[in-house]
Formats: sequence, C-alpha cells, structure tokens
Amino acid sequence: MADKSLDVSRRKFVMTSMSAALSIKLPARYSKVNEGADPMPKRILSNWVNGFMKYTSCLPSPEIFRLWTAYSTIAGALERRCWTYSSGRVLHPNMIVLLVGNPGVGKSVAIIEAHSLWAKTTVFNVAPASMTKAAFIDQINSKIKSFEFDGVVKQYSALLLAAPEFGTLLPEYDSQFLSVLNDIYDCNEVAEDRTRGGGLISVQRPHVNIVAGTQPAYLGNKIPESAYGEGFMSRVIMIYAGERVIVDLFNDEAEGRDKELGVNLLHDLSIISKLKGQFEWSEAAKESINAWNRVYLEDAPTHVRLQNYNTRRIIHTMKLAMSVSVSTGNDLFVKEEDYLLARKLVKQAEVLMPEIFKEMTTSADAANLEEIQLFVHTYCQKRKKESVPEPELVDFMCKKIPVNRVDFFIDVMLRSGRIVVAKGIDLPGHRNFSARAISILD
Repeated sequence: MADKSLDVSRRKFVMTSMSAALSIKLPARYSKVNEGADPMPKRILSNWVNGFMKYTSCLPSPEIFRLWTAYSTIAGALERRCWTYSSGRVLHPNMIVLLVGNPGVGKSVAIIEAHSLWAKTTVFNVAPASMTKAAFIDQINSKIKSFEFDGVVKQYSALLLAAPEFGTLLPEYDSQFLSVLNDIYDCNEVAEDRTRGGGLISVQRPHVNIVAGTQPAYLGNKIPESAYGEGFMSRVIMIYAGERVIVDLFNDEAEGRDKELGVNLLHDLSIISKLKGQFEWSEAAKESINAWNRVYLEDAPTHVRLQNYNTRRIIHTMKLAMSVSVSTGNDLFVKEEDYLLARKLVKQAEVLMPEIFKEMTTSADAANLEEIQLFVHTYCQKRKKESVPEPELVDFMCKKIPVNRVDFFIDVMLRSGRIVVAKGIDLPGHRNFSARAISILD
C-alpha cells in the first residue's frame, strides 16, 4: 500500500498506474488543473446552470435571458485563468452577450443576478452597473490579478460587466472605443487607448466578460448599418425575447426563492473562480465540431447583418461549450454532449436574431416618421406658413435617414396622411407639404 506521505507527483503516478490497470482513461489535463495547489473543494450542485435557473424561476425574466446570463456568469468567473487552443491560438471562454428586448421584458432582472453573484464572491473586479466608457479603462486597470501555472506566475487585468443598459457604456457609436474593446475581448497581450489629452493608456493581458441589456430601438438608432460589417458586432451574441413573463405579483421574492440554493450557487461559483488551466476536448467532441466547421455556413443565419457574425459562430460555440462543461464539474474537459448543447443554444439564439432587426427597423422608422411630421408642423407654425417646400423637407430628412430612403418615407407619409401636398405644383422636387394636425392622442 502506498504511504500517506507520498508527494503530489507520486500520487499522480499511482493514480495513472491504477487507471491503466483498470483500462480507465483519465482526462489528459488532470495534473494541470490543480498542480501545485491544494485539492479543489467539492462542489455542492451537480449542475450550476440548472441551479441558477431554478433559483431565478420566480423572477419576471424570460428563460432564454436567464439561461444565457447563467452561462455568462460562469464564463466571467473563469477570467483568463482557463483557456483552450483553436487553430493554433489561445481561446478564452469570455463572451459579450446582449439581451435584446423592449422595455419591461426582463433584461435587467436577469443581469442583476449575475452582478450580484460576481460581487458576493468578493474576488472579481466587477464594474459598476452604470459603467461609462470614460471609466472603462481605469476600472480594468484598477485590479491586477495573478495565478501560478506550470511554475510560472501569470498576471492579468480582468473586468466583469453586468450592465442593464448597454447604452450607458456606449451612448453613441464610437469605433475607436470599440476597437479597444475588441482587443480586450480577444485577450491580446496588450490593449491601448488614447486619453482626451492625447496620452496613451495600456492594459496588460486584459480580459472582459460582458452581459448587458439593450433595446431594438437603441441598436437601430445608435449602431449604424456599417457596424455589422466591422469587428465588434461579430463578437456579440444577441439574445432576443419579445414577450414579458407573467409572474405572481404577490410572490415575495425573499420568500419565493430557495435561500439554501442561493448559498450553494455562491459556494460553487467561488470554487469555479479558483479553476485554472487548459481545457481538453474529447475525441468525439473534436470530431463533431470539426465536421460542423467544414459546413458551418449550411445552417448559418442568412440575414445580411449577420454575415460577419457567421464567421465567428464556431468560436462562440466553443467558448460557450467551455462554460457548459464547467457547469457540471471542475475537470476542464469538454465532452461531446457539452459541445452539442452549446451548439443547440447558439442555433436557438440565431433563429431569433432576425426578430431584433425587424423590431429595429419598425421602431426606428416609426420614430423617424413622427420626427419628420413634427418638423413639418413646427416649420409651418414658426414661419406662419401653410406648407414647407420639398427641398427643405428633404434636407431635414437626409440628416435623419439614409438618402436612398427619402422617397420611400415621403411616399409612406403621404399614404398614411401624415403630410399632404399643398395646393400648387404636384411634381416631385417642386411640391409643398403640410402636416396633419398633431393631437395629444397621437
């Protein structure tokens, strides 16, 4: 019998020998996860995400929002301490998840749960929920963390952001800031940003994980069409829900939730926060994901705004699969069923993504129609005129909508009666328009 005083390497040798004798194959990275560290405490929950879903089941938030928030919570907890390799490059499990829906659907309800769990562990650099881009770099630089792996101490700067309103971080489209955010999300060795004074701020070995809420109207008004052909939006997984969840209004949250389950979620998340090392993949998982990668466009979304996203959908699935794996254990081993579940969840999200663009167009168009009608009404009122010349109306519209949609908008407004052609010449380019009287009930 082996003596109890055997050192760590001897114990690993004994376990490996026993495994070979019994024809049981231990995961190849067994010795990597906790090498040189104390044994990992035992987790209480068999599936962390299932526990989260049960714990939040009484909340007025759609299941799909709560599910992706749960996996994002795990991904954030893994920071830069865990990784895998894909196409010769390091890939971390961090994600940028946008919960998209109209006001009152339940975005912030789910997101607050992630913020609360991260904060209660007391070990993460958790950004304020109302983080602005001006404070973003300062916040990520405010806490440098480290871990030891294979005898090497690795330092990094990680930030976890759970923001009910993504517009607080990005009130206007800012390609320069998003370029920096791309570098941080990609976990490059360094990310740099210019200060207002022209100086340079550097973040060494950065990491960010974001779960945030936004509305279709925000995406339609603030994110230009061209942005979907750029890098940032391809890194975002958009999760849509169109209807609010009806719950018992008199079910007190404190009494309706399992307090012991809440404690267990926090306990296990604290253990997840200590994991470190490289994820390994089962041969079956590798074969499945490689097979999908060879035909990845066959089942990809066809919407024009998602064409750049499609190039990253395999990467998104691999990132999610790592969190799926960690939901059920500490071994940093992705099985085929982990990958298949991740792929299923990604494809479910992709089916709903076009609904976001429908609502973006509808919401933005409706707002523009209202604003154009108001312009015609205000123009006539201020100048004490009965109509506005078409060139002046077109000039105003070109500042609000794409030039190629001006004629379409004028036609819609005429057909809907929002504006009418005043008496006079009725030739395009030479018309005068009057607005329908605006009622307080409009």
